[in-house]
Amino acid sequence: MAFGNEYERAVEVDLQWPSVYQNFAAYDIFCDLAARMLAGTQLSDIGRDVALVEKHFQYMVMGNTIKTHVWHIDSYGNAYLDIRGDELERELGNRRYDLTYRGIRIKDELKKSYPDCREPSLTVSASGFVEITMYKQRVCDILGIGLLDIVDIVMRNNP
Repeated sequence: MAFGNEYERAVEVDLQWPSVYQNFAAYDIFCDLAARMLAGTQLSDIGRDVALVEKHFQYMVMGNTIKTHVWHIDSYGNAYLDIRGDELERELGNRRYDLTYRGIRIKDELKKSYPDCREPSLTVSASGFVEITMYKQRVCDILGIGLLDIVDIVMRNNP
């Protein structure tokens, strides 16, 4: 768990989905972990150490293309890009876009919730970053997305 932008260590937590409700399972996991940490449980007893991923990339606008990088892939297989939702909206203005990755075209609309992402889609994560996701699927495996991959968002004039 990270609170704010300062952290020194990360662990991967391997917990079973504790809830029969599937609307926000991360809440149940978060509460369990928060309770354990407040009780004094050490991070080493919660999960295994993983390498910290530092976000050193910054998207670039080159002509009509926004060049982004995949800087994080979460445990659900969602690929986080180095552009925030508000930054994407500002760069796009009222223009539409095409996002293609290895021949797959992602529709030019930011989905509002994960259940709306029945095919590879863009949405804005809780942390504010644009992510490529697919409901109940590991989109990184389906599309072959890896860390540091470059993803182009090509802006176009509205028809």
